[in-house]
Amino acid sequence: MAMMYRIAFFAACGLFLCSPGWAQTKQCPAQRDFRSQDKIVGGRDAKVQNWPGQAVLRQNNHQGRILYFCGGTLVSPDTVLTAAHCVHDFERTAEGHYTLHGVAVEVLLNKEDLKQAPFNVRSIKEVVVHERYTSTDKGDDIALIRLADSQEEPAARLALSANADPTDSGTTPLMVAGFGTQQSGGGLNAYIADNGEPFQAGSDKLLETVVPLVSPKACSDAYPNAVIGAGQICAGFVAGGKDSCQGDSGGPLVAFDQSGCPYQVGVVSWGAGCARPNAFGVYTRVSAYADWIRGKVTKVAAVEDRDLAAAANPGNDLVAAVFSQLNDVLGNAKGKTDITISAGPKVRVGDLGVFHLTTRVAGRPIIIDINSKGEVTQLYPNQYTSAKRIDSGRTLTVPDSQAYRFPVKEPLGSSRLVAIIVPDNFDLNALEQAKGSKGFTVEAGLSYLQNLIQLLRNAQGAKGFGVEGDGGVSGWGLGDFAYDVVR
Repeated sequence: MAMMYRIAFFAACGLFLCSPGWAQTKQCPAQRDFRSQDKIVGGRDAKVQNWPGQAVLRQNNHQGRILYFCGGTLVSPDTVLTAAHCVHDFERTAEGHYTLHGVAVEVLLNKEDLKQAPFNVRSIKEVVVHERYTSTDKGDDIALIRLADSQEEPAARLALSANADPTDSGTTPLMVAGFGTQQSGGGLNAYIADNGEPFQAGSDKLLETVVPLVSPKACSDAYPNAVIGAGQICAGFVAGGKDSCQGDSGGPLVAFDQSGCPYQVGVVSWGAGCARPNAFGVYTRVSAYADWIRGKVTKVAAVEDRDLAAAANPGNDLVAAVFSQLNDVLGNAKGKTDITISAGPKVRVGDLGVFHLTTRVAGRPIIIDINSKGEVTQLYPNQYTSAKRIDSGRTLTVPDSQAYRFPVKEPLGSSRLVAIIVPDNFDLNALEQAKGSKGFTVEAGLSYLQNLIQLLRNAQGAKGFGVEGDGGVSGWGLGDFAYDVVR
């Protein structure tokens, strides 16, 4: 395994806009777009107002050489949260300044364009590395940077309790941002700042991307020789393609509260390369270090439990988001597949569900169910039956054998079946990995859907295209059926 720090290589060796400050005021006027069709590996330009407290570390020899190498977040008026591996080699000079490999280090705050970097640069007063840190794969990859002066800058809210952590059954996306490289092993690029100063960075623009939550088991399986436990969060796509990368280390992994405002749940730590299949990003879990942070930082802002209350109709919101993305990806494939329930649009708890899928294109079917809580179940294929190829004009009835049944269960309310026809070469094995469980319970519903959409994009060239008519890419179909679960 080639373990890769998310620190930059040294040449020498919408949901919503949000700006919580020290009063923790929130302004979330416009929705974010979570489709993330493009990486930080797979990223797109970010707006710094969507990333309150965004920080980046840099070397500056004050002789025309500036190098950006790690990220961070301002979490109090005088403190930046970052990764231990970004700062553990810092040295303190006799004059009280900090250097890395003999070059002065500084912190840049709340910028989305490094070409504007001569402004808002801060000096460092103290570096605090977690006492147990030895290496990224052993955990405890967390540190604090005390700034020389207090700042009146927007700051990040932190997840300082387990209640605020993302869960497998959650419906909030995760996003990560940074100025790192845009390919695994990529080098730094040369730029010229607006004031004429040359600098090096992975990207001159702040980039962001959406990444799915990965279960601890799946992450441990991917990294059997590393510590993956209560102190880590893993995120990334089964098929790869989007990820944090070198130069993003120390930066924020965020979730979103019910108002759509971000709060930090993780610190970019490490991974095997960047954006590789089954090589997830590993992040330090902020809540696991809540006592440590509170013991060393005053005026730290935390997301409050009342902000984490579930939205009224997460299932409806999730269905809308999924269909927006499926339409982006499958284009004219919509309407080439129909799916219905024998009982009609109202089904009672305890009844057996029987589904009928008819297609106007030949291929292999995938059937998923999204209930009123946003929970997702892959009904077909499943552990009892493989994805049988279905010819154009034919109907598939599911269950297709006596080996399994679908008893209708709560929650009550609006649900939706989604049927997708994929061509024979579609990677259903990767979809099975994304499923994260056996049987008919999908624990990571949002993550499963994110992986499904990424696999669909990969199968068609990862362009975010639409299928071109009947004469274009064959074997694609999309259909859905809305129904209500009642007593």
